[in-house]
Amino acid sequence: NNATRQNFLLLPAVSKIPLFRNYVGKDERFLLRYQSSPETIVHVRYYNREFPLPLPPFSQHNPTPFEYKADSIFTLKISNTDTVGYLFPKQGFYHIQADTNTIEGITLFRFDEDFPLIRKNEDLLKPLRFLTAQQEYESMEKYSNKKAAVDSFWLYAAGGPDRARELVKKYYNRVQNANEYFSSFIEGWKSDRGMIYLVFGPPNVVYKSSVSENWIYGEEKNFNSLNFTFLKVDNPFTNNDYRLDRSQLYKTSWQNAVEMWRQGRIYSDK
Repeated sequence: NNATRQNFLLLPAVSKIPLFRNYVGKDERFLLRYQSSPETIVHVRYYNREFPLPLPPFSQHNPTPFEYKADSIFTLKISNTDTVGYLFPKQGFYHIQADTNTIEGITLFRFDEDFPLIRKNEDLLKPLRFLTAQQEYESMEKYSNKKAAVDSFWLYAAGGPDRARELVKKYYNRVQNANEYFSSFIEGWKSDRGMIYLVFGPPNVVYKSSVSENWIYGEEKNFNSLNFTFLKVDNPFTNNDYRLDRSQLYKTSWQNAVEMWRQGRIYSDK
């Protein structure tokens, strides 16, 4: 199939060493190669959407169907001899197609300019939503100084600055790791796998198949171990989209893990 993402190759314009990731930076000029033709016109469907954070693992979740109608469409002429390349300065995602008779193509994502790192005060606040009640988080959002809101949360949880620094380092390292591993059409920490990774940490055992991932916290085949199953979603924009198989059985485990963080303790301190 000449339309699939496997027909495209992404390279930085400077080094021309293939990029094995699906996102580009704000000022990152890149080249595209297309194996089925040395020169071709491709259609680019641009989307700029806001997606809600995932609900806790025990909540029923009925995601809203994605609206495939693009916010805008434009064309690019790509050539295997091009040395100048392109820039995608606007945040959002760009679905690049050599054949518009199918939904297949390669999608490039333009997240925040610091992605996958966490540097802005607003970026420090947002992942705290998993550890806070709605009213508490909304109150923190009203702070004019977002860093003060974040510092206040961690200092209260830790009981002192040294412990707070340890908690901050661990939690936001998980945010950045989730961005590296679990990003799809959204930043990795905002995904179902990212949510579980932030709160519970790295699993002890992972089983992967072509259609799912199973994460085990604890000993394998132990009745008391915690198991999360993520089902792969058929998504034309990415092959890294997984949805958690939610259950009421996770409620106590989730609440205990969140409470540990709020008491200044790290769940699964690996």
